Amino acid sequence: MFYAEFKKIIVVTPQFEMAEDGKHEFQWTAHLPLPFPLPSSCVKRVIDSKIGTFEFGIHQHMDRTFIYVPKDKSKKRPPTLKVLLHKKGSSGPTTEENYPMRRESLTAVATISEIAKYNTAKSAFEANSEKVELFISTISDVLSEFQLRAPFTCAWMIYPPNVLELESVYVNVLWYKIGETPPKPNLHASSPVFFTGMNLKNATFTMDLPESSSDLDGILRIPYQLLAQSVTSLHRGTAALSIVNAIGAVEILAENISEEFLANVDSATQENYKAKFHKAHGNLKFRLHQGLKILGFKSLFDDDNKLYSLITSWNEKRNNLVHKGNSILPEDAEEGVLTCCRVVRWLAKLSGRRAKGMYPKKKEMKDFIMRTASNTDAGFYWQMGYVFVNDEKTKMRSEFKLVGPPCHTDEEIETT
Repeated sequence: MFYAEFKKIIVVTPQFEMAEDGKHEFQWTAHLPLPFPLPSSCVKRVIDSKIGTFEFGIHQHMDRTFIYVPKDKSKKRPPTLKVLLHKKGSSGPTTEENYPMRRESLTAVATISEIAKYNTAKSAFEANSEKVELFISTISDVLSEFQLRAPFTCAWMIYPPNVLELESVYVNVLWYKIGETPPKPNLHASSPVFFTGMNLKNATFTMDLPESSSDLDGILRIPYQLLAQSVTSLHRGTAALSIVNAIGAVEILAENISEEFLANVDSATQENYKAKFHKAHGNLKFRLHQGLKILGFKSLFDDDNKLYSLITSWNEKRNNLVHKGNSILPEDAEEGVLTCCRVVRWLAKLSGRRAKGMYPKKKEMKDFIMRTASNTDAGFYWQMGYVFVNDEKTKMRSEFKLVGPPCHTDEEIETT
């Protein structure tokens, strides 16, 4: 649920600049640690996109170091965070001023660098969100390829990243002296980018386990499990699998409810149903419309024509995914998953069963989900605080601009 909201990111942009002097140029880069001990050799790809051309890689031979550079009034420099990657086994970066440093050993790390260079650091930092989204989607695509090729018994160990599992992406802007041969990169500043979905590591809502689970002991159990897996697939970026599972849940419940109704009608109605079912090749349209009417129940077509149109459209898209190898984006698949959830709810109610809700009730929601981006900076400092000297933290806050879309508002949360 709320997939579109959870994928949003918060961008923290340094508010200082090197003067444009015609002697320097700047380049955008970013990196994200990965928990997988792969690949055996470095992955290197060139990505052409509408926002530019980038070099992408996954490496096993790098560590990183955080450096906190305090404010320097004489140089008109605000407090600065620098995050540097360097080869394993090397001594790593050093600073003459003995700035606070923290070194991390990385299992693997994904990197991306924009080919283009800019006249100013500010220009290089622009379009951070779009560049980071491209970075994450590329990571998902590459890890999906690894998963598909991994041995059957090991494929579960490699998977596209989930918004709950992603660490902060660190964006770096490098500067070069124009004309210097070979070009020597120097780190201008680092900028953390983190995901609103990380909030889900805290409790998002509260609920009590029902005293009786009888409402799940029958034909609802498997459809509910399939829909849970569908939402999981959606958050992992495996959109096609999310649609296959979601439509499967609808088909299974529609079939089981039809068989349940069929057992309670006279033999003539049973024969009529079976004949027309065979003629319709047992498709989902028949089970949700004509079949239910034959059995003496209201059909989804008559009760909620818009929902009926949506589910039949998504059933066709599922068939094209499975049989024609079509592709689908996660943000598009969200509508399909939610449509299937609503149809399963409708079928459960039609059969006289208690259907579970689409969203948590408002009274069960935790306060954080109502916050807006303007006051989620506490999350930023919670994640990044370990690299800051305490007495500088409040000063750092005034030197950075927190930018991002809002989280949920009261109007976006279903309350019934």
